[in-house]
Amino acid sequence: MSLLQKSPRKSKSALFNRSGPLVVIVGQTASGKSALAMQIAKKHDGEIVCADSRTVYKGMDIGTAKPPKADQKKVQHYLLDIVDSSERMSAHDFVRLSKKALNSIWSRNKLPIVVGGSGMYIDALIFGYTFRNNDVVPLKRYEQMSLSQLQSEAKQRFGGVISEQDYKNPRRLQALLQRGFASNNDRSALNLDCLVLGLELSDGVLKERIRLRTKEMFTDGFTNEVKRLLKKYPPSAPGLQATGYREVVDGLENGLDKDKIAQAVERATWQLARKQRTWFRRNKHIQWMQSSDQAIREVSIYLEQSKLQ
Repeated sequence: MSLLQKSPRKSKSALFNRSGPLVVIVGQTASGKSALAMQIAKKHDGEIVCADSRTVYKGMDIGTAKPPKADQKKVQHYLLDIVDSSERMSAHDFVRLSKKALNSIWSRNKLPIVVGGSGMYIDALIFGYTFRNNDVVPLKRYEQMSLSQLQSEAKQRFGGVISEQDYKNPRRLQALLQRGFASNNDRSALNLDCLVLGLELSDGVLKERIRLRTKEMFTDGFTNEVKRLLKKYPPSAPGLQATGYREVVDGLENGLDKDKIAQAVERATWQLARKQRTWFRRNKHIQWMQSSDQAIREVSIYLEQSKLQ
């Protein structure tokens, strides 16, 4: 049974039993979120829940900068390697699975640390989104529709609430039509008592980190990883449409050399980072940190205060 198959309906309280502190770490790709989460987990006996729409995919390790196996052995990680590249993972799926992980971590008196750059996943969890479509419409129906057909159906179902960015993106329209919008998307108040920290780097520093990480990915065999995936899945598979993978697929199809493909990946990753910054800046509950040391101090203060409550 796939993890994304619908589980028996339970009440909200049965799915999510709040019983301890929660740390959430967000930020742009390559900002150092995973390393910070590891530091906090080691210091405060924590376990990590990954909120990343790419690291959920099996076999997509190099291009997603998935936490090293050594780190996964030292600290328990959740929601890594849980779906095939042919499947889609929605915010609804993430909330359902992350609640199970959080309940497990709290039940053992450990500190859960949610870390990631997928803004919708984070928002759906910490603001308590509920979803209109719990019964999933088969995706195949929408994959066969043109962009104009998708836009027409989305207009009929959702009116003018779709963002311009989503309206022009067929993959996002397919996901919205399949799952529906969150029926509650109020971000004025947190649904959880948690500490939400964001790592903030200057553009220059972040660009250099992206450049170095992209170079390392290709040294480690990113192109071969994509070739292996293409033997199992079509180029249109949801996993292969992720940032970085899409550029490698396109480069291979067009016969580009490794350097040109790497440049395309670097540009796409920087564009992703800019979108992530825009998304997270709308969340007024995030406390922005300029260094890991500052973030670790904030976590220690938060945990001390939690003991007094």
